[in-house]
Amino acid sequence: MTIFSDGAPQFNIFNHAQCWFHAERPLYKVIPVTEQQVQAQFWCRTWFWAIYRDLKAFKAAPSEEKSEQIMADFHALVRTDTGCKPIQDALEGLAKIEKELLEVLNDPSLPLHNNLSESQIRVHVKRRKISEAMQGGKVATLLPA
Repeated sequence: MTIFSDGAPQFNIFNHAQCWFHAERPLYKVIPVTEQQVQAQFWCRTWFWAIYRDLKAFKAAPSEEKSEQIMADFHALVRTDTGCKPIQDALEGLAKIEKELLEVLNDPSLPLHNNLSESQIRVHVKRRKISEAMQGGKVATLLPA
């Protein structure tokens, strides 16, 4: 049995797979300071999403050769030295969840992201937050000015 999630620790049971959209967020959230850092972030994010596209193609037509190439590309990405500590930290974070991100290579039926399930609960979560805010007297902070 494989549990698929956004990386929340309470779901780290059984065999675990992780959402690629959530995994990329730390890399996206880096605020580069120099032009070199801007380029490094752009390059790493571009490479990340190229691996994602390769995984989508793998799911459609799995092969050992494609699997090995994807793993090699992922390893090369997370071992890249960008010279920017926040980007390095984000890449190290990806390296730590490699097994969860690449679980689809063992089971191509797994999804690569959980956006559909998140979209389905979004309305419920918004209603809950509004209800909680109204009970706490914080309605003004949720409403647009």
